[in-house]
Amino acid sequence: MADDAVTGAKAANRDVADEKRGPFQDCRDVVRLTVFFDGTGNNQEFDGTVKGVKLNKWSNVGRLYYAMQQFGNKDIFPIYISGVGTPFNGKAANWIDSAGIWTEDGKRGEGFGAGGSRRLQLGDRLVSEALAEQLIRNAKALGGETEKYAASGAQKGLADINAVLSKYRLVKVIDMSFFGFSRGAALARAFSNRVIANCEKSEDGLKLHGYPVRQSFLGVFDTVASFGVPSKNVRLPFQERELIVSPVVERCVHYVAAHEVRVAFPVDLIRKNGKLAGEWVEDVYPGVHSDVGGGYGPNEQGIDNNYARIPMRNMMREAIASGVRLLPYDEIKKASTTIFKERFECLDITQTSYGNYMAACGPMSGTVETQMKRHLQVFYSANGTMARRGIETPGDRRRNDDPYKKIGPKGMAWEVKKYRLAAKAGGWLRVAGAGVRGYAQYVKPEDWQLSAWDKPATDEVVNFVAHYIHDSKVDFIFNLAEPFSYFKPRGVDESTTNVWTEWGTWMGGKRDAVTKTVGDTYEAGKREVGEAVDTTTKAATDAAEAAKQKAEEAAAYAKHKAEEAAAYAQRKAAEAAKYASQKADEAAAATKRAYDATAKAANDAAEAAQHKAQEAAAYARRKAQAAADAVEGAYDATTKAGRDAAAAGAKKIDDIEDGAERLYDRGLNWIKRTVKGQ
Repeated sequence: MADDAVTGAKAANRDVADEKRGPFQDCRDVVRLTVFFDGTGNNQEFDGTVKGVKLNKWSNVGRLYYAMQQFGNKDIFPIYISGVGTPFNGKAANWIDSAGIWTEDGKRGEGFGAGGSRRLQLGDRLVSEALAEQLIRNAKALGGETEKYAASGAQKGLADINAVLSKYRLVKVIDMSFFGFSRGAALARAFSNRVIANCEKSEDGLKLHGYPVRQSFLGVFDTVASFGVPSKNVRLPFQERELIVSPVVERCVHYVAAHEVRVAFPVDLIRKNGKLAGEWVEDVYPGVHSDVGGGYGPNEQGIDNNYARIPMRNMMREAIASGVRLLPYDEIKKASTTIFKERFECLDITQTSYGNYMAACGPMSGTVETQMKRHLQVFYSANGTMARRGIETPGDRRRNDDPYKKIGPKGMAWEVKKYRLAAKAGGWLRVAGAGVRGYAQYVKPEDWQLSAWDKPATDEVVNFVAHYIHDSKVDFIFNLAEPFSYFKPRGVDESTTNVWTEWGTWMGGKRDAVTKTVGDTYEAGKREVGEAVDTTTKAATDAAEAAKQKAEEAAAYAKHKAEEAAAYAQRKAAEAAKYASQKADEAAAATKRAYDATAKAANDAAEAAQHKAQEAAAYARRKAQAAADAVEGAYDATTKAGRDAAAAGAKKIDDIEDGAERLYDRGLNWIKRTVKGQ
């Protein structure tokens, strides 16, 4: 590690004066700009949590970005761009742009690579902002006129600032480096070419905004630029950017994942026509895509994620040796023990297991394709041995934990068994997934793959594969969008033109078209609205005048009618009063007549009543006497009848007493006779 630091120090201090100072060369610094393009689905700023526990899922790009952040030099500008398929860490230009970000930041961005162009544009903006910041900072350090401008021009853009300060040569050279993983690696390569395309070419080399620029380092993990449904991977150019790494890049290092078997993730090599330029390196590492580039959480799929730190540490050494300002591996531990253990530490047991695996593979040489085949032979051997021993693979574990995972590919052991049964019957094995039924594949593993499967692997190899190598197919878009065989290796291509997403291109074109349409519609609408407002204003004014006139006419008419009504009411009231007086007089006369008639009738009635009363009294006296006479006669008759009835009753009682006595005597005599007879 000490040798790494010395090498890095030498590389970092290669910037010596190469020309005499002039009147406008008061202060010149090297500005170091490094752009980090994170991988698909990776976002250092959005690590995620499960039940409140952080997942610690930084990719190797995220780790390297942190190492540069800790370097602590004002002339170093680390620029981070989040991975496609994750929340975009830039700002939307407008609501249409915001809608595009929302569309691209989910599974479409992750599965189809959408959002790449937006991230390149963010890189452009952040590089310009960093350069402007350095110019202002250096201008303040000079004092005098430049310091005054710096105080007033801090909020201006790079073009305005540079127009004033360029003559002072405040920047000696812009030293750029780039890192990327997955589609972020494709973006890093494209961005390198984008910077070169924006440079001025001269005999002295390239200049960016008038300042000399060099590209010291490009470090990428497993470049994947294609996208889409497996076997239909789209490889289309977008604008003039290319994936071919320019020879302007002084040192390019590319790490390729040997065990990645997703057809949807072909790797784009940095070599051209079978050769690597200059001081470039293209190494093959065991593991699937995110085993090499990082991004798995601790114990994800039930295995360790510590292995990814080996390629991370090696890339860190390469970058430091090329002069990139990263805090060395050992220094990170001093800066933060917690971060070091959680994110950076490569355990000795992991290093030992990796060494045992590499020893089993034997010496590695030849092309990338040759090295990948050798790694796959050992990989298939390890998985075949695990199947025969009944050792659960990471893919089996995920399918057992989540029943929905069983809808997609069933694993290597299932494929080998089904293929051999089909082969015996003279048939074919068809492998498909629920998510892409139209892209099923008939599988026939090659002889070398089946031979490797049947070959026993050493315990050391089984231990490394079982504990550190993930299954990238089982969790890719819910195990539904990668229906192809584990025995169908990924494509390996040399890039000739930039490979980017048709989806991203389509989205960009549609977004631009929508923006233009909305803009045109807005302008046309603005004119129409203006005309409508003018017309409406005139109509409203006319209507107001007409309404005012009608209101005045209505008021006059209402007043006239009110006066007529008042006069009419007054006349009717007088007539009513006169009529009422007349009727009152008539009623009074009628009342007097009625009174007189009533008085006479009452007098006549009184006299008649008196006469009738006298007659009634005499009549009553007569009737009373007659009644008295009748009562008296009835009394006498009743008295006589009573006396007669009493006499008859007495006689009857005597008769009854006599009869009863006789009956008593007869009964008594009967009793006596009866008693004696016994």
